[in-house]
Formats: sequence, structure tokens, C-alpha cells
Amino acid sequence: MTFNISVLRLEEQVRIDPTRFEELSASHGTTGAENLMARVVGELALLLTTMVRQYSEGNLKGFARGLRSLHRMADEVGMATLSRATEGVRVSLRRGDSTALAATWARCLRLGEQSLLADWDAQDFSG
Repeated sequence: MTFNISVLRLEEQVRIDPTRFEELSASHGTTGAENLMARVVGELALLLTTMVRQYSEGNLKGFARGLRSLHRMADEVGMATLSRATEGVRVSLRRGDSTALAATWARCLRLGEQSLLADWDAQDFSG
């Protein structure tokens, strides 16, 4: 018996909402907005590391706190896809659906990691 195995390539484009970046630039100046982005990306790295540990250890209370912080940070700088992904994790967590939680968390983590690796300087924020 022969089986064909398909490999799914899960790729989503991680982008900053140009309107949000313009708002940040207007309120903080371009340099201030860029500095804010750098700070958030650094905090995102630390938070994701903590959340991975909490999830692995089954510390769902701490994980939920981290998830709220992740959602706020993503919203703050216009990482709309990551922000939406946190909502899926939140719903799965609230429902106690471990299968959905694993899937939505994997997506959220993947998007978070892509956000850390993105070349923000090369993106066009002009809208």
C-alpha cells in the first residue's frame, strides 16, 4: 500500500498596518515610531519565550496574562495579523479546547516569530 503525504507550507505575510504607523509617526515623530517598533519587537521576543515555557508547563493562567500583553503590543504598533491570531488563542483557551488551543497557539507563535525576523526597514509604511 502506498500513501501520498502532502506537506502544508504555512506562510502568512507579517506586515505593519501603514495607517497605524502613520498615526505613530504623527504622535511620536518618525524616529520615535521606529524606536517604538524596535522596543516592541524586543519585548515580543522576551514575551514569546516566556509564553512558550508557560504553555509547555501547563501554566495557563500565566499564559493568558502573556496573551493579553501580546495582543496589546501587536495592536499598539499595528501588527494586525498577529493581533487577530491572539484572539483565536484567547477563544480556544476560554473554551478549554486543547486541540484548538494547540493549533491557534502554533499559528500565533509562528506569526510572532515571523515578526521578529521581518525586515521592518525594508517595508513601505506609506500606505
